[in-house]
Amino acid sequence: MQYQSSLQSLDLILDDIEKETEQVINQLNLFLESNSKDDEAQSAIIQAESHLHRLKGVFILLELPGCLTLTNDLLAVVKKLPSVKPRNQSKLTEAIYTATVRIVKYVRHIKHKRHDLPELILPFINELRTTINAKQLPESFFFEATQKKKRKAFQSAVIITEQSASKSRYLRQMYQIGLIEVLRRTNVSGGLKMMQNALAKLDNECRPPLYPDIWWIASALVDSLASKNLKLTLKRLKLFSLIDRQIKFLEHNSQQNRQENKESISSLANELIYLISISNQKSELSCEVLSYFELNNQLEITDELIRKELVFLRGPGEDDFASLSEALLTEIKEISAELQLLNVGKVSQSDIAHFKQKLINLNSLLSVIQVEEHTLRMSVAIDLLDKIENQQQSLGHSDMNIIKRVLAAIESSISDQDTLSHVNDLFDCSLSLSDEKEAIRSNTHKTIKSLIINFSRFVDSGRRALLLKNIPELLKETKEGFLLLDLGETSRIFDDCVKYVTIHLMNAPTRTSQESMDLFADIVGSLDFYLETLKYTNAPSAKILKFAENSCFELRKLMKNPVNKRISNF
Repeated sequence: MQYQSSLQSLDLILDDIEKETEQVINQLNLFLESNSKDDEAQSAIIQAESHLHRLKGVFILLELPGCLTLTNDLLAVVKKLPSVKPRNQSKLTEAIYTATVRIVKYVRHIKHKRHDLPELILPFINELRTTINAKQLPESFFFEATQKKKRKAFQSAVIITEQSASKSRYLRQMYQIGLIEVLRRTNVSGGLKMMQNALAKLDNECRPPLYPDIWWIASALVDSLASKNLKLTLKRLKLFSLIDRQIKFLEHNSQQNRQENKESISSLANELIYLISISNQKSELSCEVLSYFELNNQLEITDELIRKELVFLRGPGEDDFASLSEALLTEIKEISAELQLLNVGKVSQSDIAHFKQKLINLNSLLSVIQVEEHTLRMSVAIDLLDKIENQQQSLGHSDMNIIKRVLAAIESSISDQDTLSHVNDLFDCSLSLSDEKEAIRSNTHKTIKSLIINFSRFVDSGRRALLLKNIPELLKETKEGFLLLDLGETSRIFDDCVKYVTIHLMNAPTRTSQESMDLFADIVGSLDFYLETLKYTNAPSAKILKFAENSCFELRKLMKNPVNKRISNF
């Protein structure tokens, strides 16, 4: 995703922008010093509004939507200031001060950039809105996705029957058991995978007529988060709840409800597409979505870039240190790798200049975290290269070793710092299994993984019955593991699965319905997910096993009548 802006004139009018913001602050000071009801106070407010209108005109001319939006919000707040109770005026004025100063800081920050980055000013807009209890703007506020072409192999799947509504309820349960573990931070990767499976099934079977591509787009977002190309923030977690609400909406899909939901589902889709566009994810699914909206060649602005730029703009907060440390460690490793490729004594002057600039850039990153020992170490290496460059000397063994030691020391220090650690305590260690039970869990998990591999081979081979021969025994071994782990009453689930495999799949592999096979896969998948989550906490969500039970119940209904077309394609 890329924004273009005419910033070449920014240097010429930066002083004017600063003067206008100073005048806004001065007029607000006059307002506070006066009686809010007298003429002087009213005049101060009018003057403050006048200076803000001038700023607004500048930002319209320069096409700076972030600054323009913040200025419009400031105008709204300043107009309300006289009507606010005196005890709250000081707090509100302080928020206005902060916002106006940030406008100047932002303009200074982007004046030498190739394009505007309105995402950087969005947090400041929302901070001001928080002060006045106004609605928060979404991350996609400055972005709009437009459908450019028809989706390949698209087929309409309108939800009109009770059976399809029932299917959506079932898949919502599947989505929720993954979401719960993501929200609890007990098994984020496994939970995201379960959610993506549910969304893929919804896209195949339960597309809403109002926005048929919503599950496809949501699945691509989950894919980006699972690959860690997007940071999983609280605001983004809330999007998962909005997706869940849309799945629930499928059950009540009347014409009136569709119209009422039209705006919310479109806004949700726009937010999801925006996040995919800044994820820089290269998976097939994400590329398909980006191609669909013709966003393939607009990936210059990424989530990582926005977070880094925001750190420089406002200084790092506690939440920013983790992402900053990743950037530092990546940069150090890249420089170290390049150094290893150089031949000592044969380094050109251009190479020396190149590495010196890299170290200067790295030192700029280090200065952000304000750890003096890092910047002092780096200064030694920069001074050394500067001396070699000025005297046109070659880079010797001792010089190379000094630089390597400096980089290694900084890398080690950053990796060990608690403030920069990217590892979160996702669960309380007191909730983990005993060593004995963990060994049982691990072995049982390996068994069910083998079962999944065998079943996948059966499906991929065109349903060769011979590939099923080990599955009944693997199911029995998994059942034994669940009993040893004392995970509740799960015996019937395994018994029914064994019955399904031996009676139906093994006897009539090619004529067994796809619906029943999907249910069997859902049962096994949920059991696998439960065991995976059990590695991190001894209390996975009970809804995981409940989902397995419900899936098993549906499978039993199909097995009651062997000639039923839903279990067999006779």
